[in-house]
Amino acid sequence: MENCEKQNFNGKEFVIGSVIGATGGALTALLLAPKSGNELRGDLNTGAAELKSRAGEWKNTAYDKGSEWKNKAAETTSRFTQKAQELTRINAG
Repeated sequence: MENCEKQNFNGKEFVIGSVIGATGGALTALLLAPKSGNELRGDLNTGAAELKSRAGEWKNTAYDKGSEWKNKAAETTSRFTQKAQELTRINAG
């Protein structure tokens, strides 16, 4: 269980690092490229729109994963509750 949690945490770190790295690289490339102000602003707007779209996708993925984990936790809790009730009946009887 701990290994699974560690893998999920490492996955989150990877995604965050990728986003930061991609954003930093894109901004650096845009700022260092020899372009006019109009072209640069256009490129920045396009990049911002793409980042907004990706952030929306990541939000949806995070929401779906959170729902999956919530459902799994509810199922596990239900199973443990049933086992505890069975053991209580066995010990009482």
